[in-house]
Amino acid sequence: MLYIAVLLIVAGLISAAPIADPQCNTSGYQIIPKADCKGYYLCVFGRPVEMPPCPTRSKFSASVNVCVPEGSVFDDCKSEGGLPVTDGLPIIPDAGPLSIEERCNMFGGIIAHPTECQAYYNCSVRYQDVPRLLEQHLVECPYPELFNAETKQCEHFENVKCGSRREFKDACDYRRNGCPAAHCIPCNVRFGNCEGKPNGLAPHESKLWSPYYVVCYKERAVEHNTCKADDSGRTQLFHPDMNQCVPLDMIPRDHGGMMPECEAKLDGLYPDVSGRCDRYVNCKGGKYAGTVKCAAGEVFDFTRAACLPEHQACGPCGKLENWLYIAVLLIVAGHISAAPIADLKCNTSGYQIIPKADCNGYYLCVFGRPVEMPPCPARSKFSASVNVCVPEGSVFDDCKSEGGLPVTDGLPIIPDAGPLSIEERCNMFGGIIAHPTECQAYYNCSVRYQNVPRLLEQHLVECSYPELFHAETKQCEHFENVKCGSRREFKDACDYRRNGCPAAHCIPCNVRFGNCEGKPNGLAPHESKLWSPYYVVCYKERAVEHNTCKADESGRTQLFHPDLNQCVSLDMIPQDHGGMMPECGTKLDGLFPDGSGRCDRYVHCKGGKYAGTVKCAVGEVFDFTRAACMPEHQACGPCGKHENC
Repeated sequence: MLYIAVLLIVAGLISAAPIADPQCNTSGYQIIPKADCKGYYLCVFGRPVEMPPCPTRSKFSASVNVCVPEGSVFDDCKSEGGLPVTDGLPIIPDAGPLSIEERCNMFGGIIAHPTECQAYYNCSVRYQDVPRLLEQHLVECPYPELFNAETKQCEHFENVKCGSRREFKDACDYRRNGCPAAHCIPCNVRFGNCEGKPNGLAPHESKLWSPYYVVCYKERAVEHNTCKADDSGRTQLFHPDMNQCVPLDMIPRDHGGMMPECEAKLDGLYPDVSGRCDRYVNCKGGKYAGTVKCAAGEVFDFTRAACLPEHQACGPCGKLENWLYIAVLLIVAGHISAAPIADLKCNTSGYQIIPKADCNGYYLCVFGRPVEMPPCPARSKFSASVNVCVPEGSVFDDCKSEGGLPVTDGLPIIPDAGPLSIEERCNMFGGIIAHPTECQAYYNCSVRYQNVPRLLEQHLVECSYPELFHAETKQCEHFENVKCGSRREFKDACDYRRNGCPAAHCIPCNVRFGNCEGKPNGLAPHESKLWSPYYVVCYKERAVEHNTCKADESGRTQLFHPDLNQCVSLDMIPQDHGGMMPECGTKLDGLFPDGSGRCDRYVHCKGGKYAGTVKCAVGEVFDFTRAACMPEHQACGPCGKHENC
């Protein structure tokens, strides 16, 4: 009747004679309760129309604008005295011990769960078969969102004040993540737990020593990821003690890895234990410090502790026929003898190099037997620092005439390299050298570019963002594990050389990478892609993840809101940014029909601002006379088909 009355009055087919007392607004519609509470007047464009009375034994409630049982807790009519008011508004009675079902039947709408902050009741949702772990009308926010009792919608957990409602941090405390039936994968296998853990990467407790890990933020698992292959294509697993992805060489053998044993070895570089010639092992302090892969076409030469082209390398992997390797083979085979040499004490196993006292050469100890090796060339001396012949009198000449080699703590003194260039150091020593000023870069003498890439230098290699180069372990590691000292520590991905444009017409770095400098931990907008689905996950001012917003549970497209720092539906995006946000500037607080004419949802306005759009359950439409979603045949208004309104 409400909708029909509006149409008939506007069409002029019925008259609206002036009625004493009601004072109508001149625009829109208005409901004015009768003084005896037996019905109400509908004001249509300033003209009052008397509507049908309430049924027997019921009264009209000014609190909710519907007829309610006479004498019930919702009956706010006080006989001839009229309706009690406070600050000009009718007093809303206490609902008392009413059940959720009774409240939904009486009022409809959305009700916060009394004890759980992630849950709420949506009276528009009615299950034919109530899902296990839920209740009738009960809906739950996606983890880790929480339900905002003021805006009546799920929001990022940092934007919600739960009050006395319990705030769950573990995904497995959310009902929807429990097992709905037998034979399901347990929640703790599907979801990692970050309770009690700091922000950043953490192991998935049910999938230790695997590629799986989680990103923790404020004790919540905000991301579930898997380790990708490194730049060399090597498989990586997540190390639960180092909290980072590492190659199998860094995983202990009892956890399925290929970590070499270093307990009985001195600090230094050693051949790969699996016989792979294209890499070497770094041992330090009795612990494995990493495996380094040589450049293509190079092998590890254990006599120089460096990678060299195969035709220049000694040892079982090289093809250079020098005296060192030949002597080892002949002595081991027993074809030549090794006469005792005075004052020399060789180890009984493996090989050992002992410099001569006059620095003109060295002895090679093979399984406890010393062999005098060929002397150094003219005008050169044997260096005990690097175990090679070096130019006599150079900064690398650590021989001090008859006095022998100067030592400290039993080890030869390594001279200052002076003004040598990187190329000279690589030719002399090989190995890996930290960049002097940039903490993410290093020189690998085994890497030689035929054409040096733009923004790089010969031998220069750079860690993957946001890793940094560890000068002690000689490898790239998680930035939290590296102390840069005087080397500069970049936080923006675009300060890494490898992320610059290698040639013309490339996509600029700031479009490919977000920047987290100066931003707190958590989600943040991609500054070059504002009001789009793109966002970044910040941790210690670094963009540790680049993601896009997914569709919500209703299938609605979502964009990242740079002020709310969360993914929201188009209804929450201002229209001047490509969204469909309704205008609430001139409206009072309340629920209103959708501005686009969509009957299956309604708009929530609060404080002159848009607070959200709520979608009705399937088969229901919004009834603006009750401010609730109802089945279409029971709803009044332009979207309903109920004729007794």
